[in-house]
Amino acid sequence: MSTAAASSLPATAALLWRASPRWRWTVVAAMVLTVLALMGRMGGGSGSGSPSPAPLPMPGPGATPGGGTLNTVPPVNQMASVRLADFHTASTQADAIKGEVERCEARAAAFAKLQPGDAAQAQMAQKDDIQKAQACAPLLAASDKRWTEIAQAFAAVEAAPARGAVQELQAGLGKLDPFDLSRSAAVRQNLGERINTLAQGLDAYDEAVKALARQVALYTASNGTSLDAAKQIQEQSAKLRTLAIRPRPDAITPAQAETLAEADRIGAEVDAAEQRLQTLAQAWQRRDADPQTVANLIAQLSDVDRVRWDNGANRPAKLAAMEVAVAAQLPGVLQNLLSGYERERTRVAGDRILGVQALAGRLRAPVPGDLRGRLDKVVAEVEASKMRLARLLTVEQAWNAKTAGTRNAALEQDVIASVRAVRDANSAEVNRYDAGAFGEHERRAWTTLHSALAEITGGGPGAMLSVAVDATGIADRFLKDLPAHLASALKGGGFIPASNAETASIRLVLTDPRVKQQANAEDGMKVFEVAVQARAHWVYRGSETDLGTISGTGKGDDANAAIGAAQADAAKRVAEEIGNRLKRGS
Repeated sequence: MSTAAASSLPATAALLWRASPRWRWTVVAAMVLTVLALMGRMGGGSGSGSPSPAPLPMPGPGATPGGGTLNTVPPVNQMASVRLADFHTASTQADAIKGEVERCEARAAAFAKLQPGDAAQAQMAQKDDIQKAQACAPLLAASDKRWTEIAQAFAAVEAAPARGAVQELQAGLGKLDPFDLSRSAAVRQNLGERINTLAQGLDAYDEAVKALARQVALYTASNGTSLDAAKQIQEQSAKLRTLAIRPRPDAITPAQAETLAEADRIGAEVDAAEQRLQTLAQAWQRRDADPQTVANLIAQLSDVDRVRWDNGANRPAKLAAMEVAVAAQLPGVLQNLLSGYERERTRVAGDRILGVQALAGRLRAPVPGDLRGRLDKVVAEVEASKMRLARLLTVEQAWNAKTAGTRNAALEQDVIASVRAVRDANSAEVNRYDAGAFGEHERRAWTTLHSALAEITGGGPGAMLSVAVDATGIADRFLKDLPAHLASALKGGGFIPASNAETASIRLVLTDPRVKQQANAEDGMKVFEVAVQARAHWVYRGSETDLGTISGTGKGDDANAAIGAAQADAAKRVAEEIGNRLKRGS
């Protein structure tokens, strides 16, 4: 026997002596019998000649050494007695705790250490302790349930909180009773403090957005000339992105989203402007070798750029002096720009020409007569583009102001005409000339009016809906022709295939396309099946639909012909499904 085991025997015996009367009587009986047996041996010797005493009668069942009777009982589970004794001790200590909740939790913790069947051996005092613990059980269980529900709800919103969800959590905390609020830290898990931290984090985010909105307003009021406001916008935007607690994107209010978008736009505008000014500063150092580049760069500066240049630090010269220095170069710059414009007409090139012409006008620099007619044509085309885009924005505003569900024939005709004016005649894209001037507001109007077209025509061919196919998920070399089959099928279904996903009405995403050979047909021709999973993103109405798995089959004399026919059949079914979803509005 080990030393540790031996040293624990006296302690265990002492505990059993106190806790188990039956064990105590058993030990006493054993001691008495042992003494009597020893006395009998000592009373007679082998050589005395006296007769040996009669054998000592052993107590039979129910007898005691003192002549009494011992009740016959089932065997005693000694370890159960130990556990019950410990439980009684812990329960007695719990009775001394003043707080009801703490007392209940202590009783429940002690009771949890008993094993099934232990209660059958409990003494009267221990039975009272068990009843007290069992009375606490439903109170603790109900409280545990409430805390668990709050903990689960908190876990669902902790990483990406929303104001409404956090308020619901706070409301849940408010419904807890004093019993719940007095539970141990292990049960509460600091949920009250953690939920309040989330709420405070969202408050801090809201305040940061408000501060950003004030800086955006200052920048706007200065017509973009306030460099301090621009710098603060960039700093505040950076701070927002580093906050530990930020709401999830769909929990940002429309006003906040507008502020954030405007701040991002201003930030990009400021960065682009600073890049232009740095480029001009570098070109000015090489002005003797390349004066036309300097003249062109100065001509493209906006009024805001000009203010920033003169207000900025470490500028090589004042802008007015620089303009005078390059005035003589402007006719040559115009000639080069016009030649490039006539080779490839774009709105961007047209705006540059008008910028140089405006600078020449301010400096009263002479423009050769042979350039005037060409300049007039550029001016007319740029002005026509401005009018088309302005009409697009105006019609969008009118459509948004219309009462939902009502019809307005004149406005509907304006919608159709404004979209057609900007759309390329041979595709679903914005025409190449106007695309160069398409900014955020124009893209939003384009999307809105496509939604209007779908509403006006019920999603039919008259909606002029364009579809861009995302075929990046096609890895099988046997399906390389599937996008072309889709373009053909979509066109046949009244849609306009688009290559630019940003301006398309619908984005079709293909994933996991597969080709599988079937059993040959009765005529011996090979049969293949093409299955593709498709998802349609309705850009014009901001929603997405899973089209599921769509399959097509094809027959052919050889595998290539059969696979080609299967791709065409699958593409046709995809186009049909898009049309059906549009008609159902799903």
